[in-house]
Amino acid sequence: MTSLSLSNSGLTISISRTSSTHFDIVDNNGNQAGKSASFGNRSLDPFFSPGPNTGFIVNFSSALSAFQLSFGDYGQDAETLTLNAYSGLNGTGTLLGTTTVGYDSAFPTFDTASLTVAGIKSVTWNGTSSAEGFDNSLFYDNLTATVTNRVPDTGTTALLLGLGMVGLVGVRRALGLQEQV
Repeated sequence: MTSLSLSNSGLTISISRTSSTHFDIVDNNGNQAGKSASFGNRSLDPFFSPGPNTGFIVNFSSALSAFQLSFGDYGQDAETLTLNAYSGLNGTGTLLGTTTVGYDSAFPTFDTASLTVAGIKSVTWNGTSSAEGFDNSLFYDNLTATVTNRVPDTGTTALLLGLGMVGLVGVRRALGLQEQV
């Protein structure tokens, strides 16, 4: 797929990649086994279309005060993930903050990138690799968005964490892909 949109409690999150590059929702069982239990049964995976200039763009319908995502790799090369937060949609406006996380661990280890700054309307992330041709080959899950001026209770936070997986299940069913029980 080239885009995914999820909504809950008045917040819509729209996910795409630069250059309209596709990404996959993969089943974390079978050949994807070994991912952290926190990743659940599915994860966001650009690995089948890696390469330079194919990072992710995520837009939010309301301003955020924080954003976080979990990521991992298959351990074949060193990766660097750069997460940027912007005041405008599609990675435009003022650059509000940036963080870079180096990842050089053997599979199955995982890491987290996060930014806490008021006014986030979009985030971008891009991975670079030490191996030729494998930029943006990390997989992602547990995207967490905290809406500005709203203190989420524990139930709301859990709901936001689960929102991504529920949406991915719906996309999978809409595409007619078989569910495993």
